[in-house]
Amino acid sequence: MFSTAGVLERSFTPVEERYLYYPSRWSHGYLVRPDEYKALIYDWQRVAGWKGILSLVGLLSAALLVGMAMIYWLGLDEWANTALSLGLATALVCYLIWKSTATNRLIRSREPAVPPRSSRAADDAMGRALGRPMALWLAILSLVALGWAIAFAAVTPLWGIPAAIFFAILAFFNLRIAVRAFRS
Repeated sequence: MFSTAGVLERSFTPVEERYLYYPSRWSHGYLVRPDEYKALIYDWQRVAGWKGILSLVGLLSAALLVGMAMIYWLGLDEWANTALSLGLATALVCYLIWKSTATNRLIRSREPAVPPRSSRAADDAMGRALGRPMALWLAILSLVALGWAIAFAAVTPLWGIPAAIFFAILAFFNLRIAVRAFRS
């Protein structure tokens, strides 16, 4: 099973009793203290672990059912149901974005500790963080998406050609990461 907490853990490199973290493949590296690292991993496991996912689904389901019952009892139109669903979806997305950017908020005011990595080192780190199976699945899915985009380009060139170019670039990077993940 794919573990998002495991990916986050492998995104940090232990260095001299601290952890080195790169927010993206092109950014500088930042040092994080061990207590901050443990707090980030713990918080993310609470959100993205099985218990966190089940509690989010349960909470959203309960909120949706209560909201729909209130809409029914108040005799409101269909627009209220749509607004409730969109509001809950927006709240969920905002919550997940806020939690997933905790590391970036932590290092935002810090000075970089090391310069940006080379492209090869960034791909190797990405392959290590994702793991071989996930890197392979990303490569396969991006090739499938590229095939669909090429077929779409044959039918509707105005939208299909840009989509094909986008998915070709995505497939190139995902294949490069997968190859380097299997070489290391």
